[in-house]
Amino acid sequence: MVTSGRWQSPARGVVVLHSGPLSPSEIVQSEVFAHGPQAVLGGVSAATADGLRTLTPSPVHLVLPHGSRNLKRPGVVVHRSRTLIPDDIHPARSPRRTRMPRSVVEGASWAATDLSAQALLASAVQQRLVTPAALSAVVERLPKLLRRALIVETIRDVSGGSLSEYEVLFIRLCRKYRLPTPDRQRRRRDATGRWRYLDADFDRYCLVVEVDGQQHIEVLAWWEDMMRDNDLVARDGKWVMRIAGFALRREPDRVADVLRTFFERHPPR
Repeated sequence: MVTSGRWQSPARGVVVLHSGPLSPSEIVQSEVFAHGPQAVLGGVSAATADGLRTLTPSPVHLVLPHGSRNLKRPGVVVHRSRTLIPDDIHPARSPRRTRMPRSVVEGASWAATDLSAQALLASAVQQRLVTPAALSAVVERLPKLLRRALIVETIRDVSGGSLSEYEVLFIRLCRKYRLPTPDRQRRRRDATGRWRYLDADFDRYCLVVEVDGQQHIEVLAWWEDMMRDNDLVARDGKWVMRIAGFALRREPDRVADVLRTFFERHPPR
């Protein structure tokens, strides 16, 4: 069947029962099989297979026991591990993969940038795929983890209520510039009865700060943001500041200066 072209063999020992282009899941599965029975899907690849929604494309990440051979296949990144234990591997999923806590922690460790690592950790918690406690348990077992300090700090941030990478950056900005610490993701009911979550609520200063990503530029989202801000002013009597997420990365000094000016001119209640 392979010789006749009705099936195909993308790697030695792997046969796909059709001749068309491989789907993303078929590519992942064939790479796991090609690297042998001890290979497991890891990092962002494993987390995505288990439901993590991410917009950043990633090569296939595999975890193999230390000392195993590397096939050096394009689009595949192989990681060696001495610390992978049976409890780290999901017992029922196919292809074989690490469980979500280890997948997320190692995905953050292998990320291209620090911001990508923070985004992965925050996104996994925000999407309710893993808890900060489960992430911390994995980190404790991996003393030589790359970016370990950053991962520990980010887990601490998301434990306190920061559920996006921009919110993590904002709370770190407050610490760095010695600004007051806000309550994060505080829940309140708006005029329509719907529950809403505030990014950063400086309640003693009657100030709410909302950090906007790119999705807030869309017209409907922009209109909804304005109505929510108006509701905060009308019902709670609070000031509202909106900060673009990119400004936290590109102009942190300017953001901090605006906030500091506000706190100086509006003493706490």
